[in-house]
Amino acid sequence: MSSSTHQINVLIGQVHVARPPDRLYTVVGSCIAVVLFDPNAHVAGMAHVLLPDSRGGASNGLPGKYADQAVPALLDALIAFGARRTNLKAMFAGGGAFHDQLVQGEPMGERNVKAIRKALAGQAIEAVTTDTGGRHGRRVWFDPNTGELQIEKLKDYQDGTRVA
Repeated sequence: MSSSTHQINVLIGQVHVARPPDRLYTVVGSCIAVVLFDPNAHVAGMAHVLLPDSRGGASNGLPGKYADQAVPALLDALIAFGARRTNLKAMFAGGGAFHDQLVQGEPMGERNVKAIRKALAGQAIEAVTTDTGGRHGRRVWFDPNTGELQIEKLKDYQDGTRVA
């Protein structure tokens, strides 16, 4: 990262947009880092999605908290930032079995992945790159200039204990 590049840290439930020279960054476990980008306009946005479904509830000022609200919020933010809807592509990473948390018999990470896929399909946005599942967290960067999604997998976890 050059000295003129600014890294925008996207925290749980947040949505941020960026253009070069800035980059987007987050760390996820069972959460999902979803990126929408317009390769022609070199603008991108990232949401750090915590849960799959708002069930109609409010996000309490965190537009990226729920998958069903995060994708439309991210889409609106990008269009306001100069992206063209017809150019948008998606990438996402995360959804790991980080805590073996089962909800309705299914790990939270898997539920998040399914919800992001559904939300993107509902907006007719193609996911061109995904990196999901496993028993590890991920550091995720996105560079709107190059369109590159960089992922660093963290150490695996087994029964909540770090594996050396």
